[in-house]
Amino acid sequence: MRLICKWLFSRKSLLALKDSNDQVRKMSNFKLQTFHVLRTFILYTILSAALNNVQATEITDSAWNLDNSMGFPVNIPVLTCRTKYTEYEEIRWYKDHILLQKGPKAHFPNHMLVLKELLTTSPAVHFDHPLQLQGYYWCETDFINSSVVHKYLFRIAEVKTYAGKFISTEDDLGDDETLDIKEKIALKKKFYEDDMQNILFSFLPQPNNFVTDISPKKKGLEVKFYLYARRAFDPRRPQDLELVEDQSEWQFILEYLNNDTDAIDAAHYQQILEWTNLKGIHLKNIVLYSTLGCYEDKTLVPGEPPKELTWPFARLGEVVIPNEACSSKNGLAVTRICGGNFYVGARWGNPYGKCEESPSKLTSALKELYNEFGDKPKPHYINRLQRLTRNVTQLTVPDVHIVLDILTELSAVPELTPEEIDEAFTVIDRINSLNRSEMVSAKATIRFTNRLLRVIDNVLRFATEKSKEVFVTKQDFLVETKSTKVNTDVEDHIIGIAVLPSGHSNTLENASVEFLSTSSNIPKDISLAYFLLPPELVITREKETAPKHPCQINIVLFKDWSLFPKPTKVLYKRNYRIIPTPVMYVSLSGGPAWNLSSPVHLYFKNTHDKKIENPVCVNFDPLMDNEDGGWGTEGCEYGGLKDGFYICRCRHLSIFAVILSEKYDSSAFNFRLGTSVYVGCAVSIIGLSLTVLLYLLS
Repeated sequence: MRLICKWLFSRKSLLALKDSNDQVRKMSNFKLQTFHVLRTFILYTILSAALNNVQATEITDSAWNLDNSMGFPVNIPVLTCRTKYTEYEEIRWYKDHILLQKGPKAHFPNHMLVLKELLTTSPAVHFDHPLQLQGYYWCETDFINSSVVHKYLFRIAEVKTYAGKFISTEDDLGDDETLDIKEKIALKKKFYEDDMQNILFSFLPQPNNFVTDISPKKKGLEVKFYLYARRAFDPRRPQDLELVEDQSEWQFILEYLNNDTDAIDAAHYQQILEWTNLKGIHLKNIVLYSTLGCYEDKTLVPGEPPKELTWPFARLGEVVIPNEACSSKNGLAVTRICGGNFYVGARWGNPYGKCEESPSKLTSALKELYNEFGDKPKPHYINRLQRLTRNVTQLTVPDVHIVLDILTELSAVPELTPEEIDEAFTVIDRINSLNRSEMVSAKATIRFTNRLLRVIDNVLRFATEKSKEVFVTKQDFLVETKSTKVNTDVEDHIIGIAVLPSGHSNTLENASVEFLSTSSNIPKDISLAYFLLPPELVITREKETAPKHPCQINIVLFKDWSLFPKPTKVLYKRNYRIIPTPVMYVSLSGGPAWNLSSPVHLYFKNTHDKKIENPVCVNFDPLMDNEDGGWGTEGCEYGGLKDGFYICRCRHLSIFAVILSEKYDSSAFNFRLGTSVYVGCAVSIIGLSLTVLLYLLS
């Protein structure tokens, strides 16, 4: 059989078949061409995936400039381009896909873009007022690899901004042949801005609109614009109810345009009607979307009888469950995402999942606890949350979603005591013990990892601002914060933290830490993992944060990968198995650190006696994969195995890990694969023989 298979696929046999019959030759050529196309496509896909795994740049606000040209104070940021690599020469700054500036990196002091300078007439691209500065900014470099950029959204909180559009059926770009299409659109944008400001939306304070695009349609022009509203409500709502105020403003504007409010000026409304009739604009077809989030909504889901679900307010990118908290028969949560962006406004996506099961008593109790948040003292919520989550095997994905909402609210309270922080982390530790299927579903449907990291970030941030030191040890993770100042006669600084195991290999509970200063010895023999920051970074941060609070160094050590997505996009290997290893979250007061001239050194203890194939140092990026989070290698390099530790060197602060993989025995798999190949060959030979025989007989 093996000899027959070799003969079948040999070059000589293929040539013989082609010579014997024109039809067979054509089919063979077609198959060969198809094979080459498929091979090229597969190679392109693999290479694209490998290149797109690079996360290139991110924008942060490093300073703010105050502007009063609007009649009220507006903070306009100074943006800084951050990269995880240094091998580039040119920087390009963009806003909403428009190139603002470009040049050698030495041209931009500290990689900064001062937005306030765009309000002057000197730049090639400038804006008339601060409201037009709102939008997405990002920077790119001439780095050789294809890169993913993280965009920075600048918006002015004091102003409600809506993305709108309408069709003007009685208008066109005109027939002036001396102007090209871009010049015609620019003129039309200016005309519409003036008319909308002085007629259509003149009941709002000026400036009240910015036309972003005009495109010709089969009949008329489609006009897209931003609408700005600053009508003050009294009393002003708290920040967590900002969407309520946003919706009230939105409803007022639509009611005015549709003559459904008593606040209308009759003469002005007549002017609106005349202008819209002239342009062929139907007032009821003017669409406005919030750029803040999605308003409360109701939908019907299939069933006998159909069920109505109420979806709460959600901010852009947020995943929510309905107030009914129902689930499918297999326990999956019914969810819905508030999609869209600042360009087009917030749009509800389609509901995901089936509402087949009513909420359990546990789900209802958790939902009730979340709905009453803020009415009672904090210990009430923490104690009750502790009781409700005591039996983790009963938790479903809807339960985890609500628990994360409660933890997010609790972590946003800066007055939490150390005891309350410890109890909150106890709940997180319990969630880590979810059964495997529930954990996988939570990561896939409710952005589990990112929301959990946001809770931890809030705790660390408030601990820094309040100069509180946090130390928590649980079964699956450890949290430690410490001031970098060392009170000794000799000036010294804490630049690292070592985690010492408790003696039980399967838990971090009761583990201890040792703070590593510039002059201390490292306890390598007993450390599970440790890191060292560049001393110059710590000293610089101490000076920067001194006016506000002491500088703190933070570590969160996770026992394994269970709370994170698997690094499947990083490890392109077959027949390999990833070995569970710790994950280390390192941060420092003052925010992220990028482009470090001296790298951060991370050390992970080698606790395995297995043969490891090509260790890879990675970092977790919460903004990857539509903000679901993912792993990348950029900015990190593997430093080898030394003194029993896998060493990683990274030029930024992040969440780090080292991927250890072993090659498992695949002989049984290869035997099954070989057998199936031989059987397939036999079937092919029989089929080919019958085809040739039938052809000869015909």
